[in-house]
Amino acid sequence: MGDDKKWSREESESQKNDDEPEEVLQAESVTLHEAETITVHEVDSIVQPKTSKKKNQWKISVDEAVNYGFGVISGVLPYLLGIVLMYITAGITFFLSMTADDDYLGNGLLIITIAFFVTGILFQLALTIGLGYKFGGDVLLRAVRTHNSVRKKK
Repeated sequence: MGDDKKWSREESESQKNDDEPEEVLQAESVTLHEAETITVHEVDSIVQPKTSKKKNQWKISVDEAVNYGFGVISGVLPYLLGIVLMYITAGITFFLSMTADDDYLGNGLLIITIAFFVTGILFQLALTIGLGYKFGGDVLLRAVRTHNSVRKKK
């Protein structure tokens, strides 16, 4: 059988292939919804967006961080000097209590040493708690300001 006869539609009923269905199915009508058309423009070159100051809002510059550090140190410096002076005074009174000839004077200086040392530890603890509070508060305040500025832009 040649290719022409094999693919020809002029076959007799007896030569019909069993794979072909006897009845023809009719296509159903389907309603298609309208779709938006998208316009595509050709671009000659890709232009990089300009960097704006808004992008830098999410970063902390080195200068800002250093200025923050100097501000914290200048605010804490009087307290640090007071704590250091308390420890120095405790060391001096301890040395004097060990070299004192009189037992009453030595015991009195030792009590003063303990008082200055404990006070220095308490001031150091208070300074540590205060700095933790300040750093945590500053972080939270910056987050709230950033959140509010982003919310207003919408």
